[in-house]
Amino acid sequence: LAAAPGAVELTVDGRSVPAGTVVPVRDGQVLSVGPVRAGLRAALAVSGGLTTVEALGSRSSDVLAGLGPGPLRAGDHLAVGPPGRPRGQVALPHLAGAGDPVTLRAVPGPHGRAERAAEVLADATWTVSSQSDRIGVRLDGPGRRALEGVGPVTTTPMVTGVVQIPPDGRPIVLLPDHATHGGYPVAACVVTADLGALGRLAPGQEVTFRLCTPAEAADLLRSHRADLDGRISGWHPTRTAT
Repeated sequence: LAAAPGAVELTVDGRSVPAGTVVPVRDGQVLSVGPVRAGLRAALAVSGGLTTVEALGSRSSDVLAGLGPGPLRAGDHLAVGPPGRPRGQVALPHLAGAGDPVTLRAVPGPHGRAERAAEVLADATWTVSSQSDRIGVRLDGPGRRALEGVGPVTTTPMVTGVVQIPPDGRPIVLLPDHATHGGYPVAACVVTADLGALGRLAPGQEVTFRLCTPAEAADLLRSHRADLDGRISGWHPTRTAT
């Protein structure tokens, strides 16, 4: 389970298991994941992966488009693929708590109309709105007044991390379930290395942006991947829930 220490409770047959570790679970045992206490999300990884039906090359669900098997419901059964090489633990990086401010690095543009919008975006402190979901993180703050009425653009393909500026000036940062196209100007795009931090933003959390170049974004991604590769070590225990 990938989560900050103490952020979520995980048990196997009632026995507590720390986050960031790999534990063998036998057929018939009960794995329980409690509510997330810090941050917004936690990830549970299963060796071998979940072998649900693929849709367009993915086993996930896009609720907005109605693709995939849909949200999990009580009583659902998911098949598991052949397990891979066992690993022991993940040395988790520091994760900001729900009340901690977060800085997201972003590449400006590409829309000419939104050229100044990127500077406004980086000069202001924003607050995550409660109207956020897996489609996008909505932001609010005094800086929105300088972004009001930026105006629409020709419909453009969208990617995760794009910062759109709607007419009310409240930025929307797109998450994985975003639409494939959009007509709001794009002020910037969050770098790939910071998409994890973006996905953990909780309502009420403060956000600032730091602009960078595409070359800097590529360097950040290489460093991020190298850091993740070095955080997995050891072997899993021989007894369950230990």
